[in-house]
Amino acid sequence: MIGARHEQACGYMAYGYARSTATRRLSAWARPGVLNAGCALLTALGGNEPVLCLTGQVPTAFLGKGRGHLHEMPDQLATLRTFVKWADRIEYPDHAPAKVSRAFQEMLSGRRGRFAEMPWERVHPARAGRGFKPFDPFRPAARS
Repeated sequence: MIGARHEQACGYMAYGYARSTATRRLSAWARPGVLNAGCALLTALGGNEPVLCLTGQVPTAFLGKGRGHLHEMPDQLATLRTFVKWADRIEYPDHAPAKVSRAFQEMLSGRRGRFAEMPWERVHPARAGRGFKPFDPFRPAARS
């Protein structure tokens, strides 16, 4: 994973790498500047390139409250679901392996476009770096 100073740069680096190498890429950033990455996500969707956006979210206590928390959006998941194929929230650290595996599964099957978010306080440093095995891509059933 390669970081950058701006979410759009991260997204376009992941898109460019996926496009030039035919390899899946994960684009991740810790702060919820996800709309800054919107152009890159839409470009990857339009180019049918496998790019995954994993971003942060305001603390759970502020979700849906409209209190003006830094980077708060009225409904980040609903906004992203209007222009990505799949989006979900990781509610607890123990759910991360399954949700990230599902994100890779979605990324690698059918039309591209995926997203996952996790509130800041739910990211536990002791769990960082734990490996996970992505699910196998969806295989459509044979038509009879």
